[in-house]
Amino acid sequence: MIYIVTPCWNAANTIEQTILSVITQAGDFDITYHIQDGGSTDGTVELVARWKSRIDLGLFPIQCRSIKLTYNSAADFGMYDAIATGFEQEEIDSSAFMAWINADDILMPCALALIDKVGVGFESRHVPWIGGAVNVVRDDISITQFHRATPTGVIADGLCDGQHWDFVQQEGVFFRKWLWDKVNAPDMLRTFKYAGDWNLWRLFANHTEYVHFPCPLGGFRISKAQLSRANYKSYTEEIESVISSDERERRLQTMGEVSAVNKRMLEIQYADVGMSIIEVSALNSVKHHYLKKFKVAPSNSLTSSSESGGKQVLYSAAPRQHARGEDGGFGAGEARVASDSQRKHRIMPDEFDQYTYAKKSHWDLFVKIDESLFGARMDKDVEQLKVYQDLFVLKFIKDNIPPGSRILDVGGGKSRILSYLANTYECWNIDKLEGVGNGPKELGKQSYHLVQDYMGNFNPELPNEYFDLVFSISALEHVPQHDPALFDNIIKDIQRVLKVGGYSLHLFDIVLKEGSFWSNKFTDHIFRSVNTSNKNVGYRTMKADSDLYVMTEAAYDKTWRHSTNKSYKEHGYPSSLNILWVK
Repeated sequence: MIYIVTPCWNAANTIEQTILSVITQAGDFDITYHIQDGGSTDGTVELVARWKSRIDLGLFPIQCRSIKLTYNSAADFGMYDAIATGFEQEEIDSSAFMAWINADDILMPCALALIDKVGVGFESRHVPWIGGAVNVVRDDISITQFHRATPTGVIADGLCDGQHWDFVQQEGVFFRKWLWDKVNAPDMLRTFKYAGDWNLWRLFANHTEYVHFPCPLGGFRISKAQLSRANYKSYTEEIESVISSDERERRLQTMGEVSAVNKRMLEIQYADVGMSIIEVSALNSVKHHYLKKFKVAPSNSLTSSSESGGKQVLYSAAPRQHARGEDGGFGAGEARVASDSQRKHRIMPDEFDQYTYAKKSHWDLFVKIDESLFGARMDKDVEQLKVYQDLFVLKFIKDNIPPGSRILDVGGGKSRILSYLANTYECWNIDKLEGVGNGPKELGKQSYHLVQDYMGNFNPELPNEYFDLVFSISALEHVPQHDPALFDNIIKDIQRVLKVGGYSLHLFDIVLKEGSFWSNKFTDHIFRSVNTSNKNVGYRTMKADSDLYVMTEAAYDKTWRHSTNKSYKEHGYPSSLNILWVK
């Protein structure tokens, strides 16, 4: 089922084209279409009633499984109030796609068939929000069509205001009900008269990724009666009340300093209609809008010469012949993130129980990554524990966090990870730089954002719901163990800065001794209070595992003994406890 709403008021001259663009959609899906009128006096309601009668009596030849057309006419407080009211007429499944189309705009042929296949072919969380290319209609003629993909981060920063970045064309944007609910869309929209879609996209973008399809799914009609044209001053004032123009300008400047900015797109294979969600560079778009606004090029010198190269396939949906008709379809559950053979060589969040503690076999995942990070092959028998931890985190990032994402290292000190990734990710480090745990007291020049504070202090320099990954390496075991309230504050602060769907990955030093092992009490607290991706394990489980990895005596004598002043056996055998959760 796909749910469409049309808000209208005195739209008799155009609404029949809008209705036809919806009810002539062809494919193996059902449509629930509601028209919410604001009390028209020009015959709009009578036209809608006649179309409802034709559909109900079977007098109009539909080309999909079913169409349910409903309407209501009552005074409202504007377009966004009508949209919210329209969707409230139905009980909508959380994974179902929704969209609204205004009474002078149109859906393009085949639009709902595409949305149907996306809905069946991909998991809801992989494609929760999708829109098509720009399509402008004037005098019933499509006068221009072009692809204008916009990075999700730009939308989240509120830049798609027509001043700092192009608008997101609303016509042809589809979103899942769970995302609509997550931002409490009805209540939010009812506080706007002109810029509600700008704010809705901004809120969506703070929770998930926007997926672009490079062909039009809707048509935007240019007319003198448009709210955004006739009330442009009021439109910009509503935006200004949410995010000031100075703040938006600052955010665009920050975007120009980032070395990797990506856009997410739906790609369809011509030969078999197989679908993939890909990420490609959007640096040229950043450069274009930066130049347009500031009249100078951004300081980032790594701007991509081509936005079509270097694509990364994130998810795929393979075609399945005759699954739902001769045209082929996508079987539910066929969306895949990685094949079984690929999963063996990746750290998969849904299989993180395999990584709760360090294992010798994990080193097989680090081949070539070790050379890129350290410049040489790393030998587990001679390297210190921090090498394992650095490589594990880097491998997790490469497997699960796409370039251009925002990552935060907690207590990172002189972070090798951030220094290595600074040109391809937006990197942040929060560290008080007080030398805790033999950490540094100064960093010198660094290539990432530094916030000098402790996690748990809710420092406003770290934005809310901003990061795709928060991680720590051999840092949080230095948190004082006597205060559970401090543990809670650290967890709450991490949750505060994480995006919904973002990962929180923390590697703790632990020490195994004969009959027991030591770990900071914080680890047990996390497992008890957070819905972690992996389960806690005890000493017996680790000790009985022949694959358990501990830092060798040779590595210990070389790197730790000078600070512990204890023999390897006296001190115990260092290993790593790894904890992951998803917000």
